[in-house]
Amino acid sequence: MAQKSTPLAFSCVIITASIVIFPQESLYQFLLTTKQWQSHTQSFLETRQPSTRHEQQDTQKINQKSAQQNKLTKQHNEPTRYHINTASQMVFLPNKQYQKVTMVSYSSNNQKPNEFEYMETGTWSVSGQYIEANPSNISDNSLNNDIVNLLQRNNLLEIKTKQTYHMSVSLLKKPILKNLSFMPRAFY
Repeated sequence: MAQKSTPLAFSCVIITASIVIFPQESLYQFLLTTKQWQSHTQSFLETRQPSTRHEQQDTQKINQKSAQQNKLTKQHNEPTRYHINTASQMVFLPNKQYQKVTMVSYSSNNQKPNEFEYMETGTWSVSGQYIEANPSNISDNSLNNDIVNLLQRNNLLEIKTKQTYHMSVSLLKKPILKNLSFMPRAFY
């Protein structure tokens, strides 16, 4: 039993010594570039159609015409509920470039399920435990700009914006990148 725990204890000593002896930024750069980072989030969003004065007048006329049309009007004013799944993969390259691919699938109570993908490339830098990613090129295959705008307004999608991550490193656990710029999102 003691022989099995010796390699684990020896690894912990080496990792601890490397954190104390070597500059931490070098360690974070090494950890950042040695793996493919992945994240998956599920979100729910509810929106309501704004009611204009003209629509209110039309609604009053419809209400006067028939009870059946009144039911249609209530259905029209019901909120739209979206279920959004976001899966991302990100790679940090040693030449200070990064690539991130995100697949977004969404559905709502009045639309069939749909999805789109976007790819982001740019540069990254490390300062202590913080990583800053600056996108320079974005490509997406979204056919529906309305959904992209809706997700961005509600901080559920971070296209074309600088992102800041905090790297948490525990001696016995894998490193984690937490996005500080948007909704709580972690990359493992």
